[in-house]
Amino acid sequence: MERLLYDQPFVTETGFIFPAIEIAYNTYGRLNRSADNVIWVCHAFTADSDVQTWWPGMTGPGLLFDTDKYFVVCANILGSCYGTTGPASADPATGRPWLREFPLITFRDVVNVHEILRKYLGIKRIHIITGASIGGSQAMEYAIMFPDLIEQLIVLESSVRQTPWALAFNESMRLAM
Repeated sequence: MERLLYDQPFVTETGFIFPAIEIAYNTYGRLNRSADNVIWVCHAFTADSDVQTWWPGMTGPGLLFDTDKYFVVCANILGSCYGTTGPASADPATGRPWLREFPLITFRDVVNVHEILRKYLGIKRIHIITGASIGGSQAMEYAIMFPDLIEQLIVLESSVRQTPWALAFNESMRLAM
């Protein structure tokens, strides 16, 4: 896993300002000269940026996400517990973990953090963006926010809208955590 420390203020959709953020990510393969042979994998809430551990047999030489042809990127989401700034990270104001005081974030915030990483990596175009579950919602939001950047969108086990039942289920999981 690699890490990017973005030492500029990051403003969330709700107006919260992080003085800096850390972005944890994995890459596989090599970026081509045109910087457009990218498969961006958005992970589900319970996964991390190591695609090879939770989608075994998908990423590598000769596989579906062929690292001989593609530059595969997966970044941990803002608010995750896998290295990107999240509730376990230190609040710069107190030096203690954010925990329940971590600000509310949106899919747009997640996408905007990943845009910081995309630019840092020098990626000019994303050939395929994909994800399952929350990763699928993130991939959809990325394609909506940056339609000229994304060539193909592959969404698995996700939806454009949440039903009241799904929202209640998600809220019960959030409260349990």
